[in-house]
Amino acid sequence: MRALVVCLNPSLDKTAVLPGLEPHRRHHLTAVLALAGGKGINAARVLRRLGGRPVVLGFTAGHNGRFIEQSVRAEGISARWVRLAEGESRTCLSVLHGGSAPTELNEVGPKVGAKDISRLLGVYRRELKGARLAILSGSLPPGVPAGIYARLIRLAKAARRPIFLDASAAALRLGLAAGPDLVKLNEEEALSVGLGPRRLLPKGETDIVVTLGAQGAVGRLGGALIRCVPPRVKALSPVGCGDTFMAGLAWSLARGSDPAAALSYATALATASAMVLGAGVFRKGDLAGVLRRVRVC
Repeated sequence: MRALVVCLNPSLDKTAVLPGLEPHRRHHLTAVLALAGGKGINAARVLRRLGGRPVVLGFTAGHNGRFIEQSVRAEGISARWVRLAEGESRTCLSVLHGGSAPTELNEVGPKVGAKDISRLLGVYRRELKGARLAILSGSLPPGVPAGIYARLIRLAKAARRPIFLDASAAALRLGLAAGPDLVKLNEEEALSVGLGPRRLLPKGETDIVVTLGAQGAVGRLGGALIRCVPPRVKALSPVGCGDTFMAGLAWSLARGSDPAAALSYATALATASAMVLGAGVFRKGDLAGVLRRVRVC
């Protein structure tokens, strides 16, 4: 399956592990992992590991940009980068310190100009022609208008390609109004647009899924309200689990799974990803074991 994954603000992602975090103290890390990241790259990593053929599209700049480009290529993921003449692709640091959620420190990304956006739109139009579906995922770097996802959604609909959205803030609100086929939100994002686990009101033809962390996910898919609850597992890192969920949902739906099966698969995949270190990374044995124990409500 060839999927176009738009990741406008990719990053050099570092995940650091330490026993505990105390202010004003020196800490010694017990593990560090560096990967190319950003929500779209994390999703593309999952699709590639599942046997898909994702193509990532986004902006890169500076030394970090070269690291991102080389790392994505080394993972066997195709990419179409719009290289910026100035600036530096961002670094994002997630610190796992024994709590249920990591401490995250994210840079905003390089400044993007109007000509750069025009170049990206041209590549997007070309790549849509050969894609089975498109995923729009993640934050926007400075200079990119909040309505960019809405514009990309309209282009995908005109090309009759299924389009999935995973965004936040104004980009989410404007993108949702453009009518994507599916939007994935966490609880905070859902509340920001007047939705929630108990209030999935119709939004035109758009399917809506809200992820609930270790509690699973609830969605309105194909007109049916579905809740999936994963089993309890020994979680190591929740970093990137939402991105893994989105990739699993897109993969399963594109392969013809019914809504309940697709939501179960995405829930199991995100849960399996939480059991290992690295966004978009999972063990197939964990996935199979978790999937057998996901409950559909």
